[in-house]
Amino acid sequence: MEDLLAFWPANPVRQFQLLYCCAIAGALSYALGPQTRFLGWFHHSGLELAKKRGLGAHPCKLYGLIPPPVLSPAHFRAVGVALIGCLLAACLPLAPRVFLFVGFVLSLCYFPQMFAEVTCSGHSTILIPSILFILSCAPSLDPQLRSGSEWPLVLIRVYVASGYFSSGTCKLLCSAFFNRWWGKGP
Repeated sequence: MEDLLAFWPANPVRQFQLLYCCAIAGALSYALGPQTRFLGWFHHSGLELAKKRGLGAHPCKLYGLIPPPVLSPAHFRAVGVALIGCLLAACLPLAPRVFLFVGFVLSLCYFPQMFAEVTCSGHSTILIPSILFILSCAPSLDPQLRSGSEWPLVLIRVYVASGYFSSGTCKLLCSAFFNRWWGKGP
């Protein structure tokens, strides 16, 4: 057991990044097949909504600025495999920040395809790309810099907390405004 712990990094940012990338890569590996089948059906459904893409649960531009690409099922699968590969490559000591940034870009191609799929759309598809971007900017992941800065973890905590706080606040305010309790479902 001590031999295994000898390879575990002391840097808390690197520890989080390793666990986060492995967890996301594992989840994507598990879901890639069913999501590709869904996208195949959705892509060929003839629905007007199938021509749109977006992060979260609604079709919209990425960060309100850039229209996301519309991928075919084959391209979607290739982007998914490349994203999984980048997340796993980021766990290696060779240029993790580069792989995280490429993973960020790939996630902006992958997740907008799934906005209409109920098990994937929502908070996670908005959080994952931004967390990958924050991690790609972390100087403590660059072995040459040997930085001990933990600002990426603080920023990720603030980002996730503010995202869920604003989502909850919006639900409560909309419940009051529309006079319908959000917890009922529709």
